[in-house]
Amino acid sequence: MLENSPASPPAPPSWMVPSLWRGMIAARDAAIAHGATEAAALLAARRDAEAHAFALPPAQLEEAMAILAGTRPTALHLEATSLSPAPRETVVAALSRALRLTPRRRPRLLRSRERATRDSAEWIADQLARSNLVIVSLSEDRQRLSA
Repeated sequence: MLENSPASPPAPPSWMVPSLWRGMIAARDAAIAHGATEAAALLAARRDAEAHAFALPPAQLEEAMAILAGTRPTALHLEATSLSPAPRETVVAALSRALRLTPRRRPRLLRSRERATRDSAEWIADQLARSNLVIVSLSEDRQRLSA
């Protein structure tokens, strides 16, 4: 049986919405109640999370699954040297994409408004920099290893 029995659910990651965590535990417990194996129960929990939080980053999903399985999430314990400040252009591109697309990755805006979206992304990136917020990214070597 799983290390984390239904009687003592594990503590969720600090970033996770409680209702999503409860849903994952309920899906896992329901699968176990129907006689599923540990792997199948965890797969049911993963599918529940993917269905209810389709924009959840893969790294966060893996962390949640590792906690739910009762193992230590090793993929997220990165060495300090593998993180570096993201270049401004990378931050602007990510913000621009986020402003341009819906959570289901469908275009939100007309093509004619892409310049306004880019300007907004640049303004937000500048505001983040003025607020002394640093956005970090994996070093290129680490990205190639994780891909």
